[in-house]
Amino acid sequence: IRLTRQMPDDRLGDELPNRPRSWRVLMHHAFQVPTSFLNMEETGDMLTYEDLVAPPPETLKTGADIAGFGEAVRVRFRNWWKSVEGQDFSGDVPTYFGGTSRHEMLERTVWHSTQHFRQIASLLDQAGIIPDRPLTQHDIRDLPLTEKVWDEA
Repeated sequence: IRLTRQMPDDRLGDELPNRPRSWRVLMHHAFQVPTSFLNMEETGDMLTYEDLVAPPPETLKTGADIAGFGEAVRVRFRNWWKSVEGQDFSGDVPTYFGGTSRHEMLERTVWHSTQHFRQIASLLDQAGIIPDRPLTQHDIRDLPLTEKVWDEA
């Protein structure tokens, strides 16, 4: 959220390195990943690719708008987490890519968003802005992330 707030609005339309996606879409997607997980958890419906990659609504035009969306996702996640305390996460959940355990889906949600927040910090660097407390190697230890922040192709 803090990195998203730093993003200059005049750069939100810029495209990512080696990917036909705008900075705005990436920032929204970083929060849409946990939104999709929570949608699956709360409804019991299948996690769909379409939900995962849903574009930002027109109401999210600025970095501040997207940060506000992120704040709402954070509150929603915390409330969900309190409600599932002590539950078993070993059972399968339905996803577009096949059956996976609830635990694996939660882990995938965490590392997927984490990778995108690493990318947002990189974009801030490219924009000449020092990222406010970017993720460190200590923060991401034990997550199945590559050393590289961006795909090469």
